[in-house]
Amino acid sequence: MYIISIDPGYEGAITILSLRDKIITPIETYSIPVTSKKTKKGSIRCLDEMEITSLLCKLVSYWDVVSLVIEEQIIVGGQGISSTSINMHNYGFIKGLAAGLGLTYTIISSTKWQSVIPEDIVIPSNIQTLSKKETKKRSIAYVMELFPNYTLLKTPRSKIPSDGISDSILIGYYYLSAIIEKVAPHFTNDN
Repeated sequence: MYIISIDPGYEGAITILSLRDKIITPIETYSIPVTSKKTKKGSIRCLDEMEITSLLCKLVSYWDVVSLVIEEQIIVGGQGISSTSINMHNYGFIKGLAAGLGLTYTIISSTKWQSVIPEDIVIPSNIQTLSKKETKKRSIAYVMELFPNYTLLKTPRSKIPSDGISDSILIGYYYLSAIIEKVAPHFTNDN
């Protein structure tokens, strides 16, 4: 069984995971394709919708993907109207693309998938010094513990592990773990 899990933020990632004999394995990860768009005030980053569509079409047909798992995007207090509307637009695009491709998808909140990270996870010193939120450091540390041979670097030249990649992996890991434990609710596009 293959799924695609998506952290839809600009620093997010798209990961293919497999579940075979109750073993979860990340197969491939891609950074979310981003481009820039000119506006009256300059240029802004936005999802490269054509590239994402092309990538997902290729992945779905090659890996025989059965479902997409998408991190729920919410409105965060203190976030500006412009960035909130862009975030929600991107989220809606990913959901619409999944539906357009005829894929079932499941929405998982960050609090749910972050619940798989053990409270006592040890954050290595090289990650502890990163200027990232504590939840991002814990995500990186847990994926490094679960899959020590899987790279969290966006490119071969990168030096800092990507929390977008680790988050994407853990979103799918949460979903597949629930299937293994048979505690997963009936997943629908409305969850």
